[in-house]
Amino acid sequence: MYNTDSNVDDEDQKVCTIMKNEKTIILLAKSDCHHHFLPDNEYSIEIKRKFGQSIQTYFISPIQFDFINIVELGELLTRSDQWSGIILTSKRCIDALIMSIKMIPDSVMNSLKKLTFFTVGTSTRSYLLEKLQINSKGYHTGNSEDLAQFIVEQYETFDKSKSLLYPCSQIRTDPLMKTLSKHNISVREIHCYITMANQNLDNDFQNFKTFISTTFTMMMDRILLPVVFFSPSGVDNLYDYLQKYLHNNDDEFSKKIHLRYIAFGRQTAQRIESKNLNVWFTVSVPTAKSLAEDLYRKIMTTTNN
Repeated sequence: MYNTDSNVDDEDQKVCTIMKNEKTIILLAKSDCHHHFLPDNEYSIEIKRKFGQSIQTYFISPIQFDFINIVELGELLTRSDQWSGIILTSKRCIDALIMSIKMIPDSVMNSLKKLTFFTVGTSTRSYLLEKLQINSKGYHTGNSEDLAQFIVEQYETFDKSKSLLYPCSQIRTDPLMKTLSKHNISVREIHCYITMANQNLDNDFQNFKTFISTTFTMMMDRILLPVVFFSPSGVDNLYDYLQKYLHNNDDEFSKKIHLRYIAFGRQTAQRIESKNLNVWFTVSVPTAKSLAEDLYRKIMTTTNN
């Protein structure tokens, strides 16, 4: 399992030595991942790059989506002269945008591309570039709260006779609208998808526990299991299943599992704490690379103390 090649550098060798007596598996509660093993996913790649083969990644999607108001969104897009920009806080917003764009003329699309697009995080920015060849601003902020503040700072460059268009989830919990309203920035919000709990979560967790118990020897004293949450709804939807399958003190195997909770963003961290769970750490920058680096530092610091 561990690389013993003489060319392994000192840090890699240190990780191998530290983790020799335990297994670490990262459970990523990623909403757009519907396969449990994704070696080509950016998170798997960055974690493997930092840890080699000493850590396994496993994906469970906590939520599923149903798109709504697509025709209405398409109609709003045809009025491109009414908008000073478009706010996109998730890949699902971009998916809704793509569905709506199919209903509008190419000439309208050309006008839309001249608008300012705002996105949260580098992955949403990259998705917009990949799907529609549109660049965006504000992605460096990493969360909707900081994006709202960025938009406020940009407000002087806006045409104040126009509004921002904001396609979003029906149950959005971000403070973006509140912040923009406070600064008298006009926003047209339209719900374009419904977020609901993944209906297969019970089966997914049964499969995950079977995977752990059959892959790792029962002689192992400890299995470190960091759970990475990307949204408050992910915390809500997975909490009961984590308690049922991995935090059951009456189950001998569960006693070997040491759960740790990692948050992408302050709101997600607050939701974890609202469940009376401890946040191991909040990712410093919402990227796959930062997750891998922060996790490495945390494991090294925890083990050496």
